[in-house]
Amino acid sequence: MMRFTAASCLLALLLIVILGILSKRLTLHITWTVELAEFLLAWLVMLGGALAYIEHAHLGVDLLSNHLDSKAKTLARGTSHLLIAGFSIAVLIIGGSQLFFERWNAGQMLPALGIHKAWFYLSGPIVGLIIAITALYYTWDALNQFRNHPNTTKSTP
Repeated sequence: MMRFTAASCLLALLLIVILGILSKRLTLHITWTVELAEFLLAWLVMLGGALAYIEHAHLGVDLLSNHLDSKAKTLARGTSHLLIAGFSIAVLIIGGSQLFFERWNAGQMLPALGIHKAWFYLSGPIVGLIIAITALYYTWDALNQFRNHPNTTKSTP
């Protein structure tokens, strides 16, 4: 579903940018294309980031974790996902919600589209919720893998 939504956003963005270019070249004076393109780009970036995280395709640095044994890697992965969940909750959900409501209460509008500018910022809390849920699931999964990992150290009788 999310992949379809992101692809639809990308297709709509492409068509709107083409329409905007044609509008300028043919002097059709279609004024809403720039605002809608910016709006769709913001949503596309946020949805794309969440989709990349869900599919483990997001950029990551594994320089340190490559030198760990498998049990420590699992613990590091779980810790990483827990930090991502915390960031997502604090910045995207809480901060994004505050930004959304501040813009809504301020009455800021996108003049060409005639809608509240707050809708532009709603992608943060929505994507934040998706990332937080996914990160907590990945944390839980890593914790279970850590618990069920065979003990590699030999104990002497």
